[in-house]
Amino acid sequence: MDTPMETISKFIVLYENEDGVNEQLFALLEAAMGSKQADEWTGDERTDMIFFCRQLSAFVKATFLASKLLGK
Repeated sequence: MDTPMETISKFIVLYENEDGVNEQLFALLEAAMGSKQADEWTGDERTDMIFFCRQLSAFVKATFLASKLLGK
């Protein structure tokens, strides 16, 4: 099993920069919001999904920054 730093390093190598990750993240959000299943979601559930994506986006940005600061 990989250490947390190995997992982060592999992720950074795969995605090179946070912009690519965020583009994919928000493409998934658009697909989810446009799905038939989303028609059954409440307004709060939709808001929660958007909030989660924003928080995950901030986490991705912090991960890339930490990786640069650590020289990984």
